Amino acid sequence: MAIDNRYEFLFYIQCRNGNPNGDPDMGNAPRMDPQDLHGYVTDVAIKRRIRNYVQAAYAGKPGMEMLIRSASNINTGIARAKELAQVELSAKGRNEVYAGRKAACQLFYDVRTFGAVMSTGPNAGQVRGPVQLTFARSLDPIQPQDISITRMAKAEEVKNAKTAADYEQWENGQSEDSLRTMGRKQFIPYGLYEARGFVSANLAMETGFDEEDLRVLFEAILNMYEHDRSSSKGEMAVVSPLILFRHAGTDSIWSSASGRPGWAVRLPTSYLIWSGWRSGRRWSIPALTGITPGASAWMHARLGLTWASSARLTARSPGIRCRKMQSYSAESERELFPLSWLTQYGYCPRRCGLMALEQLWTESADTAAGRAQHERVHTARIERRSGQMNLYELPVFSRSLGVNGKCDCVEALETPDGVELPYGQGRYRLYPVEYKHGVVRDEEEYQIQLCAQAMCLEEQFGCIIPAGAIFYINAHRRDEVALTESLREKTRQTAEAVAELLLCQEVPAPHYSAKCKKCSMREDCQPKLKRSAANYCRDLWETAREDV
Repeated sequence: MAIDNRYEFLFYIQCRNGNPNGDPDMGNAPRMDPQDLHGYVTDVAIKRRIRNYVQAAYAGKPGMEMLIRSASNINTGIARAKELAQVELSAKGRNEVYAGRKAACQLFYDVRTFGAVMSTGPNAGQVRGPVQLTFARSLDPIQPQDISITRMAKAEEVKNAKTAADYEQWENGQSEDSLRTMGRKQFIPYGLYEARGFVSANLAMETGFDEEDLRVLFEAILNMYEHDRSSSKGEMAVVSPLILFRHAGTDSIWSSASGRPGWAVRLPTSYLIWSGWRSGRRWSIPALTGITPGASAWMHARLGLTWASSARLTARSPGIRCRKMQSYSAESERELFPLSWLTQYGYCPRRCGLMALEQLWTESADTAAGRAQHERVHTARIERRSGQMNLYELPVFSRSLGVNGKCDCVEALETPDGVELPYGQGRYRLYPVEYKHGVVRDEEEYQIQLCAQAMCLEEQFGCIIPAGAIFYINAHRRDEVALTESLREKTRQTAEAVAELLLCQEVPAPHYSAKCKKCSMREDCQPKLKRSAANYCRDLWETAREDV
């Protein structure tokens, strides 16, 4: 029985010291977008490895053959399909073509999954497959390397050589150096590629693509590089997580007000499978299982997800499992806003309102300098040293505060009484460090931002962080901040105030103070303007009349 639901999924391909997808028109160099230098892997290359895995893992099983095989003629498979349908190979009628098409879907897994053009030779028509894949695109620009290699053997065609003895005689007459040659090899040191896929329930009904075929598909995606190793591919693998969205029915968009339940599907792997639905342009996830706290933060920041349930973060046992989740309700969801808005609200509520509600931002010389100095810090990376890891640009979120964002730096100090992290072995004590531009200032909003980051880390990793630090770049000074209960309460109040601001959708009135002199948004804010709206409109009208 064909699937009854539409699916969307995404997965990540990691490549170390290899060529993920060479371009034969460019000397087999890794495929790359010339505009932004991001690498990509074609959908054809991904499908090829899915086919290879299914062909190896399910060889001999009915309905699991491949029409598109290496060094083969697809007309052979088309002819087999029409013979199975008991129609003449030369028959071109509509009924005969449809019968051959139906038989091809029964015989070949790749036709049933990806579709195929079978209008050549015996002619079995065209099949539009329910599973479609995008190009896998690297998250960051790649750096292709071109290195020289020495080939110890040479392929030389000897004139008039008819036997092995003739070739051996020629070889003995050559110098040792002349029998070696140079070659080249293309690779990238590292690349992380994101690929997306779509499964149409409507098209699955036409090809007979069922739940078992869907399970095989995800199994093949997770393991496609494990059985397709080569020297040119290096260390390639599909890395955790595999993320799956199962829609309610065949439509991709439906109203969240209906309160229909979602389903979570668990595959027999350690990878994460999510399920949910999309309302408008945002994904809503009814529950969360089988994920570490650190990975949950990463996925929230990466996908921009909102949470509708505070389910416990526990791993599920292996095996195929379906678990009905609670029904969605709008009241259970709390929108997450950027963590930096806490700092903006602490500095000035009107400034925060202009940024959040009016999407206004004006950059001054100070803000531009601060942004430039943050560029090195805001490069996502992990620096390791003896007994310590520095995690830069670490995604964090908190459902209790309703915020998400990134930490400039989190120092993870190895200690026996620490917490486990998905980034390394052992236990670590977390110490957030916030980078600031300019001179040392005792600003409460800086401390609130640091405290919010610590509370996010505590919620994600289940630890207690007593202190953090603010590093002033220009002054090269590091001030430690004790995360007291009073500071935490102030952080909660600020988060509630920002949430109330977003709910009311009203920009606070201006209040002139000494901070306004250095504010980059002074011209947009007009803090000294005391005129009413009526007087303002009257002045505009009088100015327009004078111009006429």
